[in-house]
Amino acid sequence: GKYMDVNTKTILTYIRNPFIASHLEIVKQNVYKKLVAFDCEIAVTDEPVPYEKRNTLSYEKITRGQKWGRLFSCCWYKLTASLPREAVENAENCVAVLDLGGEGCIFDDDGVVQGLTDVLGVADFMQPIKGKKVVALSKLKPAADKPLTVWVEGGNNRRRNGAPFKGAYVARFNREIHAYFYDFLALYQYSAICSNGAQK
Repeated sequence: GKYMDVNTKTILTYIRNPFIASHLEIVKQNVYKKLVAFDCEIAVTDEPVPYEKRNTLSYEKITRGQKWGRLFSCCWYKLTASLPREAVENAENCVAVLDLGGEGCIFDDDGVVQGLTDVLGVADFMQPIKGKKVVALSKLKPAADKPLTVWVEGGNNRRRNGAPFKGAYVARFNREIHAYFYDFLALYQYSAICSNGAQK
């Protein structure tokens, strides 16, 4: 319609244009290159547990595709990875991708590091990774002499049949491809709403 949201209109034209869709998918796949997966453990609780008491809980391994908790269940994730030298020495160009299911908050001994969510807006459909799941590795304070451990407090606030765990890994972040993706997407969005054939 005349007042259709720009993002919605972009998505509709994206779906109808296989060349544009396939090109953007190829670009997306090269923004983040996986380096190493986290070993993931979870402790599910009925009520929130403070960071200081997280080690009193009983943890079990969780694998990709596994669901955890019920609606409004809480949890703590313990994520551990032995990082390659590239990730430690070049942390500013690496990220952690944490697709844990539900919403979460990363903590360390100094307090809150960053929030996470898999709640999507319309615009998220077009992004290299949907939702807010990417964390700069430098925020997690990697060290060369020990494995990286990340603690995430989670909550399943939307799914009655359990929150799906989709994986957690460290990746190389290609800034140039990322910038190209958004330049291309911005031009594509403009063309999707432009009614002047010559301008298109």
